[in-house]
Amino acid sequence: MNSIQTLLTEHLDIWTSALLTKSTAGRGSNGKLEAYGIKKLRELILELAVRGKLVPQDLNDEPASDLLKKIAAEKSRLIAEGKVKKDKPLPQITKDEKPYELPHGWVWVRLGQVVEVLDGFRKPVTKQDREPGPYPYYGASGIVDYVSNFIFDEPLVLVGEDGAKWGRGDTTAFLISGKTWVNNHAHVIRPYRLALIDDFVALSLNAMDLGAFITGMTVPKLNQARLVSIVLPLPAIAEQHRIVAKVDELMALCDQLEQQQTDSLAAHQTLVASLLGTLTRVASQQEFGAAWARIASHFDTLFATEASIDQLKQTILQLAVMGKLTEKHDNWNVASLNDVCESIVDCPHSTPKFQLSGMVCIDTTCFKQGVLQRERLRYVSEESFHERNKRLYPRSGDIVFAREGSIGESVIIPDGIDACLGQRVMLLRPSHTMLSRYLRMAISSPGFLEQILHHHKGVGAKHINVKDVRSATIPLPPLAEQHRIVAKVDELMALCDTLKARLADAQAIQLHLADAIVEQAVC
Repeated sequence: MNSIQTLLTEHLDIWTSALLTKSTAGRGSNGKLEAYGIKKLRELILELAVRGKLVPQDLNDEPASDLLKKIAAEKSRLIAEGKVKKDKPLPQITKDEKPYELPHGWVWVRLGQVVEVLDGFRKPVTKQDREPGPYPYYGASGIVDYVSNFIFDEPLVLVGEDGAKWGRGDTTAFLISGKTWVNNHAHVIRPYRLALIDDFVALSLNAMDLGAFITGMTVPKLNQARLVSIVLPLPAIAEQHRIVAKVDELMALCDQLEQQQTDSLAAHQTLVASLLGTLTRVASQQEFGAAWARIASHFDTLFATEASIDQLKQTILQLAVMGKLTEKHDNWNVASLNDVCESIVDCPHSTPKFQLSGMVCIDTTCFKQGVLQRERLRYVSEESFHERNKRLYPRSGDIVFAREGSIGESVIIPDGIDACLGQRVMLLRPSHTMLSRYLRMAISSPGFLEQILHHHKGVGAKHINVKDVRSATIPLPPLAEQHRIVAKVDELMALCDTLKARLADAQAIQLHLADAIVEQAVC
């Protein structure tokens, strides 16, 4: 048992450093990280709990087989008194349904042997028919409303029937108490408490991957017949209490670790933003050099997350258009986009009728961070293509700019693509004095986006119009210097991508380590 405690505590660095970047839609990356290591630690705690490896056994405890006899006697009494109906017999537990060897004194049981199912009392009420009140109204995953009446007035266990998550470590089962109302998206069970405590049945179900018990493709569901057939380990009642107490203690530790991790990441992001911000605010080259020296001396520590590297990329773009990445000459100007573009046109305000093949139609779904995602291109008919290009036919070197949704995302149309515009975008055609790559860089910089979003229209989703874009301004260096700036930015962005790749490799190692520790603990 001491080895298990050691496993949990001696690898805290693995649990807290194994982070998984969440996939997100929209402009750039929001840098949100999932505490993968702590999630695996929670799963491991539950797994060890139901295998009897979390607390020591006591040979003086009443064996679980005696508890089953008590349940049988209690059921017989309730049936005789007419308080419950006789259950349909459950099938014998097969060898294949016993995934591991149980400790001495434990037994395998089907859930239906050790609980009453009270689904017949639950009642769904549509939102418009609910009368507001003080009593919690429960669904598959918790409280969804408060109503004026109640069905139950006792401690119970709810298990998600549909609209829930049933994976290992998910909160499939949870406890309720007091005056409550439960709809038909959650099963209601009452353990026979002379043999099974509520907390233990909940943690046992949450320790399992219940995917094999789920039916239905369109609406996945854990029906009552499958619910009562679930096989659980049953220890002595005194040991259940010890297990629950230890799980509560260790889950509280996980909560603390997760909060510390969140606070640390937030402080790190604030520090990175503050230090990078000084680079764009300083006036003299001497101040700039001093600000950069502070960052360079802690570079590996500062840029250790995907979000911080994305912040660095944005700072590089801002410094580029401020002339701080190359030797800046005196003949820079400030110009409106209307002055530096031959044309700026809006997309047609109609929804394209897409088809499986045909002419390319570019909208906000098929480009991100300056890259045209060809696998996400959509197509329209030739007739629709020409209709949508009545204002202007896009050509290579033009820039498609998102004016709604992921505002600020943009992409240069590459050679060899004939395209029309989809929805929520506009087209910018640079003049001969403007390099497409530099223009896209300028309109992607934080300063430009802050300027343009100041004009955003609408109470809900942000969007901007062509007039705002035409009047927006950018720094304009000579054409030769635009080329030098683009080359320098390409060089620095390549370094950022290398940093990200190394970070991804390091994260993958941490994830594998967390998985390996879990496998070692339960084998």
